[in-house]
Amino acid sequence: IRMEGETFGGVPLNLELKNPGGEFVDMDISLSLREPVQVIVGPNEDGKTNLEIALGQAVILSQTIGHGPYQSYRAPLFGKLQMAGAFRSNSKRDFLLSSFAENIDSVAKAVRASQYTNDKVLLLLDEPGRGTNPTHGGNLLCALAEDLAERKIFSLITTHFPQSGSLAGVPGIKLTHSTIRELPDGAIELLYKIEPGFKVSDGIASARARGLPADFIRLAEAIKANPKANVFELPAFQELDRELAVRKLLQLLEN
Repeated sequence: IRMEGETFGGVPLNLELKNPGGEFVDMDISLSLREPVQVIVGPNEDGKTNLEIALGQAVILSQTIGHGPYQSYRAPLFGKLQMAGAFRSNSKRDFLLSSFAENIDSVAKAVRASQYTNDKVLLLLDEPGRGTNPTHGGNLLCALAEDLAERKIFSLITTHFPQSGSLAGVPGIKLTHSTIRELPDGAIELLYKIEPGFKVSDGIASARARGLPADFIRLAEAIKANPKANVFELPAFQELDRELAVRKLLQLLEN
């Protein structure tokens, strides 16, 4: 990971992480006063959350014990580090709240903490707004990103929402996507690279890679191609052996 860009007082953020004994993965992240917010769009399991966790750990370790699992690190001192969104595991969930309520509650607390302080703040937000109507969740994400950019709060935001494409060209926001390679059999290969611009996150390809039965994949692709069609009238639905498909799905869940 390399973070480069002018920040407070012209001090650049530079971070290089290397997995001991593993392959070096280079991801370019840029946060600056000119573009304090970076949004990363990409498929599941492409490393977005791990990227934010690695950055958060690097900030904490560098400001406490002075070193960590990275080759080099240079950044301004942050008075507050806020991580919110989808980071929490099920073992730490508040099961009295819906997944959306818990998500937006943690995001709201992090944003409020960034508002009422004179400290330099770094916000790491993982999939804010997920768990509700996708249209509404995407609108919340865009409004949040624009507000943080206007207030020049250093923020790294990950998402799957297609509405994030509307952030292209918004002052203060750098819109990026994680890259994939589409294989001849319809599968995808995750390349773990961050590139400029927007690209729709393909959840269907991710579901195929995780072994969702082919009948469901074909139906999902048909619905994607004909979003206004009556699902029950689509050939893919008529041809669907629902009993067999459900048995395959249950077997997948058991495994």
